[in-house]
Amino acid sequence: MLRMNLLAMTATAVALLAGPAMAGGRCNQPYAPVVKINAAGDKQALVSLRGDVTAFITASDLYQKCLVGQGGSEAMIDANQNEKERIGREFNALLHAVKAKS
Repeated sequence: MLRMNLLAMTATAVALLAGPAMAGGRCNQPYAPVVKINAAGDKQALVSLRGDVTAFITASDLYQKCLVGQGGSEAMIDANQNEKERIGREFNALLHAVKAKS
């Protein structure tokens, strides 16, 4: 339950912060998180990383929507979509690796 609240708050914060940037006629490209946890990584680190990944995906959706609204290039939209999918694949692979170790 705490995890869901944290994710919801993160997504809300991203949406609120992205709104003013889009209103100014400018689309701010989000930075992808580094999907990596060291060998001694604990459950809290994984939860934190999940929040970062979720925030990035939400911010990417807003960025792409902004680009469409501003007449941005297909190449920029495609590049962000590819990055979003890459981060999702990396995080899912990390989850499977952590699950296999436990």
